[in-house]
Amino acid sequence: MPRNRNRAEEYHRWRQKAMHPKQPLEDCDRWHDCVMEHQGSLFYDPVTGLHNRIFFNDFLRQIQHYRGPIIIAMADCDNLKSVNDLFGHTLGDKVLLILATIFAKIFRAEDTIARWGGDEFACVSTLNHDIKLDRYAIDKRRQLIQATLVFCRLFQQKTGIADIQFTTFLDRLHSIAPDNLRSIIEEFRNLKIDDTLPVDDARPIGLSIGFALSPYQLGKEHNLGETFNRADADMYRHKKAK
Repeated sequence: MPRNRNRAEEYHRWRQKAMHPKQPLEDCDRWHDCVMEHQGSLFYDPVTGLHNRIFFNDFLRQIQHYRGPIIIAMADCDNLKSVNDLFGHTLGDKVLLILATIFAKIFRAEDTIARWGGDEFACVSTLNHDIKLDRYAIDKRRQLIQATLVFCRLFQQKTGIADIQFTTFLDRLHSIAPDNLRSIIEEFRNLKIDDTLPVDDARPIGLSIGFALSPYQLGKEHNLGETFNRADADMYRHKKAK
């Protein structure tokens, strides 16, 4: 059994015991020690630096009583499997790092973004005002596509490739030094995203994104498991429509 899975099971076992109202204080202390000892490997994805599924699921449980609307977004990298198959997982990891940077730029600092697993990402946003999901989804999809375009064009400029088509982009990404890639990512973080960019331009990194809203209802907790499933289904609807 993988080491992280052992740690995750240990964490959940002690968390469940520690949260019980009749558990002695030493159990709470042992849970705290478990978290402090393993929090890096438990809660963060080593490839992207984002939170992982363990953290994300635990966070959803913590906010089910939140007094306001909650939106969950799910995203899938359309081309990652072919990247891994053709070029190897080292290149796939670079693509994941780029996508994580794009998500962190588009979503708010107070939103919680996680690598859900494989080529999928999840984000949860707690809001303090009512919102129209359709408008929110349209805006976020446009922003994410435009941010992807901005990154690809910056990468094109910095590496001197003639275009940003799928194969040429990957060839150059495959050969770029890690420090140079980090430098491009850092420069991208400081760029302003141009809202006027056309969304149908060529971009080698494709995204399928789904959204779901859990409205606030007085006296009721959020059913975020059901909200997550709707966001996931919406993502796959958009993926199949391409």
